[in-house]
Amino acid sequence: MMKHIFDQINYKKLLNEKNRADTLGFSEKKYINTVLETKYNEPVLICYPADLSDFAVTIFLISFIKGKYHRAYMYLIFKDKVMNISDIGVLKDEAKSRGYGDLLMVTALEIAKSKGASIVTGNMIFESSEQRNRQINYYSKYGFQIDENYKLKLVL
Repeated sequence: MMKHIFDQINYKKLLNEKNRADTLGFSEKKYINTVLETKYNEPVLICYPADLSDFAVTIFLISFIKGKYHRAYMYLIFKDKVMNISDIGVLKDEAKSRGYGDLLMVTALEIAKSKGASIVTGNMIFESSEQRNRQINYYSKYGFQIDENYKLKLVL
């Protein structure tokens, strides 16, 4: 019962954030603002530019956990028919392993397809074997090939 109440509060907070973003925007650009749920049924706000004609796209994710906002992001660079994942991150350790990366990747792959990309690339950067193993599992789940230099490639 208590968890359900917190979920309702979190959802209302994110809807308020979505409405604020829809009204004010994050900048001069118009953003798509969508409330989605993680695999743990946690509501989050996903935002990305409505105009995808730029060569660079940033996807933002905002969550509300235990009275605090948390953010995650993915930077994408497009050239010809290739989308490069330039960076991905969750800004606070307490917000990691909550399924945010999955929502970011699904959104990024949808954007790649809408822009006509046929290949997705990137580079794994890690500071420990634990990070390396988490990244290998994460990218492998989406079908990425990972070479010996930890370069990523996915053919769409």
